[in-house]
Amino acid sequence: MDLALSQKIIDDLGVPQIVDYRKKLPQNKNYTWAQLAGYRNASDLDVIGLHHDAYPKQYRLNKSPFEMMSEIAEDHINSTRYEPKGEGGFPYHIYIMRGTAYYCNEVSWRTYGIADHNGHVVHVCMHGDYVKFDQLTEPDRRCLIAVCLTLMDQGSLPNLKQIKGHCELSSTDCPGYNYAGIRNDVMTARNRLTQSSSWNSKLAKISELGNQYNYMTNLIRAGENDGNAQWSMNMLLEVHAVLKERGLL
Repeated sequence: MDLALSQKIIDDLGVPQIVDYRKKLPQNKNYTWAQLAGYRNASDLDVIGLHHDAYPKQYRLNKSPFEMMSEIAEDHINSTRYEPKGEGGFPYHIYIMRGTAYYCNEVSWRTYGIADHNGHVVHVCMHGDYVKFDQLTEPDRRCLIAVCLTLMDQGSLPNLKQIKGHCELSSTDCPGYNYAGIRNDVMTARNRLTQSSSWNSKLAKISELGNQYNYMTNLIRAGENDGNAQWSMNMLLEVHAVLKERGLL
């Protein structure tokens, strides 16, 4: 499944487009995540799980997002805690660093993000250690809101409606930042965007009305002996009667 922010979300939140890294990051030579852990049905995905990577920003200032994600991927590939040949690779579906989101694994792939919940959670991870060191920056916060909105509005993910911190699903301090606040921010942004869309839709109808008036007025100029002119005149007179009835003329 492809994943991209709408122009409406980009303009409203002032965030860059999601960057596709699905085929760029290191993966286990023995298997992909899908080969190791399997696939999930789109209808089973109902929660966006919020994480942090627990790497303090101050110690990774010299690393690019690609280098940071590659480091995390290698850590999991080399870990034999859960798999004797290591995990599949980078464990999150989407990663956010320095105000940009990266699409890292197919959302249909089951990865190891939250024990006992990997069959139904889309894992979204924020760079930083928000338990001990870091605070969520405004660009990162807006980017996370944009990602959540985009995932929840995907027609191919009909049941993805909830946003939960990792700690709400298992015993952990992750993600460390105010995940409840993110939930509220997503709802606020959605309401604002919906309202804006409704207003723009109404403006479009008004524009159609103006265009049609100009078109019919041009037809009328052909004179009363022209059939199209007569039809246009009658239609506009009906509109005139409605406006006058409502006290607008």
